[in-house]
Amino acid sequence: MNVTSGRLLAVVVAVGAGWALLAWPILNDVETGKTRQYDDLTPRRYRSSLAATSKAVEQTLGATPGFRLVGGGSGRGGAEFVAQHSFGPLVEELTIRIQSKEGGSLVSVRSRSSYGPADFGQNARNIRAFLAALDARLRAARAGVD
Repeated sequence: MNVTSGRLLAVVVAVGAGWALLAWPILNDVETGKTRQYDDLTPRRYRSSLAATSKAVEQTLGATPGFRLVGGGSGRGGAEFVAQHSFGPLVEELTIRIQSKEGGSLVSVRSRSSYGPADFGQNARNIRAFLAALDARLRAARAGVD
């Protein structure tokens, strides 16, 4: 590699790194209905009961590649599940909260990562993928999605 191509490579890498930093918000914790940078991510209302939604959440987490359920439980009109995905010392965590609401249930999801100040959009992708899989599972169970 000559000096000119080395400089060109350095410029390309710097531009790419700058684009990556500007393409996504600088954050590593995203929650439905609470992260203004992702206002499209909102809690989901389902017509299914708390028990049926909790079962679907647990099954969906079990089928989500890379994530493993590390805790969960229910009581007082709600339930919460926590799943983790590890890349060695780097951990992503999904927390799913379910509340009993007016003949159905409300699901909110939080995804956070333990590495650095920026997740490059991964937490939002985790939430979107989880909710899409949960929607499909509940539709298949004929519970319906609002």
